[in-house]
Order: sequence, then structure tokens, then C-alpha cells
Amino acid sequence: MSLKKRAIEGIVVAGSLVMMSTIAQAADLDGVQVRNAAVQAETDFATVGTAGVVARLDQLEAEAFGDIEAATAGVNQTGRLLVATAEEAVSDTEAAETLDAQLQQAEATEAQQADAEQSETEAAQSQADGEQTADAEQTDAGGQPEDAQSTDADQMSAEEQEWQNRLMADVDDFLYIRESGDENAAIVGKLYKGDVAEITEAGDTWTHVESGNVDGYVKNSYCVTGSEAYTYANDTFDTEVEIQTNGLRIRSSADPDASVLAAVSTGMTFPLDADAETVDGWVAIDYKGTTGYVSAEYVTTELALGEAVTIEEEQAAAAKAAAEAAKSAQVSSAGTVQ
Repeated sequence: MSLKKRAIEGIVVAGSLVMMSTIAQAADLDGVQVRNAAVQAETDFATVGTAGVVARLDQLEAEAFGDIEAATAGVNQTGRLLVATAEEAVSDTEAAETLDAQLQQAEATEAQQADAEQSETEAAQSQADGEQTADAEQTDAGGQPEDAQSTDADQMSAEEQEWQNRLMADVDDFLYIRESGDENAAIVGKLYKGDVAEITEAGDTWTHVESGNVDGYVKNSYCVTGSEAYTYANDTFDTEVEIQTNGLRIRSSADPDASVLAAVSTGMTFPLDADAETVDGWVAIDYKGTTGYVSAEYVTTELALGEAVTIEEEQAAAAKAAAEAAKSAQVSSAGTVQ
């Protein structure tokens, strides 16, 4: 049964009962007749709609009132008003249904728009996450983030940190230091194997360095720097022990009562004996092929490294060596003649 039909039925039946009661009072009908009339009105409505109800009212009018014209007119008017009211109520119901449908449509549209906005937001977030991941990958590929570099620096020993601005020549003999970053530039010095230079300005092909009395440029392809230079130095060169006081005794074991091998003076250096047993408060040295021990309080240890030399310094050293060699040969010759 449609909404319209149910609305009319409810209003008409209720109104019919009211009118039947009124008719019963006016026509002195008993209660059974009124109820029968109401049931018949419902049946007429179900069969032929509102017209059947009106016809039933007309019939009751004729039977109950006869020539009571005033009562009949009132009943007729009441019935017609009842039907009109029912149809008006149905019209309002249809309007309500239309409004409900529009509201439902609006809610559905709003829900679709919300879903679309959420999808766009998720897509934008996904894109942002992708860009962030790409940035992270670029950071890994192009270099460590600042925080990672800071952490690495914290994990370095103090000695290794000092090497971050140092350079060594990874060569068999020496590397030329030139006046400028050009292979045809004048040579101002030599960086021998085991020499260390301080980096003044790093470049892609040439690096500006200072070492000893030399200030010039070296080619990067023959050098190691920073932590790489630190590792290269420790793996390639020996550690040297320098005496810091006069009369320091070298003993045969790490014991103040051990026999004395020799007494040495300030500035003398000896190779560190890395294979000897390590004892707190003592440093093992290689003394003429024998392991000796000196008090750690009076010595310093460092890698046996050197500094670059200028061309003039090298020439002067060569001339001095030649003069000493000549003098030694002259003395030897004089002794032979005598």
C-alpha cells in the first residue's frame, strides 16, 4: 500500500468514526449500527477510495436523518472537508518525501566529496613521503647528513681528529710540490714518502698545502687525506719514542730494579718495540736490536714522520753531504799515505 493511500485511510477512517458518532447521536442509532457503518466505510475506501466513503456518508445521511436538512448538510460538509484534509495531508507528505530525498542526495554528494578530498590528501601525503624518501636516498648517495657526520666525528679519537686536515703522499719516493696548481708550474719543494703536510685549501685536482718551509700545490691523485691518511700512516710507518730528559736509563725489563742497558739524553729517538709486552708506566723500545724499557713519564711517542723540504734545502743538504764525503775520503787517503 502506498504512502498516499495509507495517509488517506488513516485520516478518513478516524474522521468516519467521529462522524458516525455524531450521526448516532443525531439519529438515535445504536452503537452496533455505528460500528457497522464504520467497518463498511473502511471497506468502501479500500474498494473505491474516497468516493466510496462519500457515498457511504450520503447513504447514512438519507437513512438516519431523513428530512433533517440542516444535519445532512453538516455531515456532507464534514465528509468533504475530511477528504480535502486527507488529500492536503498527503500532499504535505509527498513534499516531505521529496525533501527527504533531496537531503539524502545532498548527504550522498557530500560523502562523495569527502571521500574524494580524503583520496587527494592521501595521494599528496604519499607523494610527500616519496619525495622525502628520495631526498634521503640522495643524502645517502651524495654524502652523509650533518648529524651523521657529527656522530662520526664524536666516535673518532682525538689523534684521528687532528688528521682531518692533513695530507700524505702515497708514493714510493717523493712527490713534487709546485708553485701553482699546474703540471708546468715551477717546483718549489718535495714531499717524500713519510712526510706530512697541512691542507690550506682543497681542490678537485690540486690541493694547496704547507709543510716545513714549503708552500705550494700537490696533485690529489697521488695523495691521501684525513682518516685515510691517518690509517695509511699507522699501517706504513713505525712509531718513534723520543727521550725528554737527560740521563734516562734504559732497563732490561719493566722493573725499576732491572739491570740498566744504557743512559740516554734529551732528544734521542728510538723505534717503539710493538711486539714487546705492554706494561703500565713503561714503554718498550728497540735499543740496538734488543728490547729495552724506559719510564713512560719521561718520553713521548709519535709516528716517525717528516716534513717536506724546499729545493734549496735539498741542494744545501746534498752539498753538505758531498763535502763531508770528500773530507772523509781525504782523511782516509792521508792516513793511507802516512
